Formats: sequence, C-alpha cells, structure tokens
Amino acid sequence: MVTVRELRNNGGEVLNRVARGEGLVVTRDGQPVAELRPVRSGWWLRDYAPLDASRRLAP
Repeated sequence: MVTVRELRNNGGEVLNRVARGEGLVVTRDGQPVAELRPVRSGWWLRDYAPLDASRRLAP
C-alpha cells in the first residue's frame, strides 16, 4: 500500500516499484482509492490498433 501523500512526494520511486512488477493500492485517509499495477506487455497495440487504422483512413 502507498498513501496519496507518498505517491505525490515520491512518485518516481513508487512508479519504479510498479515497473519492477509490484502492484500497489493507493489509500487516502486509510481508505483504498486506486490500484497501480504493471501494464501488460503490448496491451496498447491490441487495444488501439483499430483506432490507429481508422485514423490513417480519415481525410
């Protein structure tokens, strides 16, 4: 877990932890508000390929 304050003050290190494979829950006032987890490799290629193709066809 990581607090909002820790994320704000040490964002680079928090993201380094996630990049190393650690999933984190962000808390505010002791309550979970968000999850940070590593991106699945290549997800943007699969999810955005149709949008990219349609953009190339647009005038």
